[in-house]
Amino acid sequence: MRLKIKLKLKTGRLMTPNYQYQLGAAIYNLLDFGSPAFGKFLHDIGFESGGRVFKLFTYALRLNKIRFEGSMMHLLSDEAFLLVSSPRIDDFIRHFITGTFESKQLIIDGFTRNEFSIVQMEMLPEEKFSNAAHLKLISPMVASKPLTNGHLKGTYYLRHTDTDELDRIISANLSKKYQIISGQKDYQGEVAIRFDEKYLTENKRVTKKVTIDERGEHPIDIVGIQAPFNITGPAELIAT
Repeated sequence: MRLKIKLKLKTGRLMTPNYQYQLGAAIYNLLDFGSPAFGKFLHDIGFESGGRVFKLFTYALRLNKIRFEGSMMHLLSDEAFLLVSSPRIDDFIRHFITGTFESKQLIIDGFTRNEFSIVQMEMLPEEKFSNAAHLKLISPMVASKPLTNGHLKGTYYLRHTDTDELDRIISANLSKKYQIISGQKDYQGEVAIRFDEKYLTENKRVTKKVTIDERGEHPIDIVGIQAPFNITGPAELIAT
């Protein structure tokens, strides 16, 4: 299920481009308005599959017009859109809709405070997926694997050229999520991702670095891929 929420800026023309953590916190706040118990469960526990924990929702903020001023974004338009998607229609979407109507506002509060009124909510039509699709990313795709060099440990964020690793990691991720959604604990499927060659040729930079900074104490840099791609595989995994 996908929701498109129209927002109108109330206060805060300047906004940090690294707002992702604060936006996630704002969505949990809306969930708390709908159901404090479910919001706490999703934030603290989540859904487990194969030793990993998943939240089972995605979100992206689409700002209408911006201009960069140094390291900050200047919001030139009052209009923005929040896109939220979750396969757990009975849980997440129901509580999120309730919380949205109760709160009537979205507050992104971090290095800057940006308050938006919730103007309108639209439920988008369900997509009909087959075993192949061409998809565009609103937010960067992030896939990673651990790195070890002696006693030093780190994280490597995959690039679009890491084809085999991307296929392996994303296939495992989608399979675990589908196990939760369907209840088929032994389900395993494989997808293949190939990024749009024309887009790669025309855009020399297809990665985007985002800094996740919870309280200004321990910033973490994350690198994602921002490019359209073709995906093939089982329809149920592509839909997940």
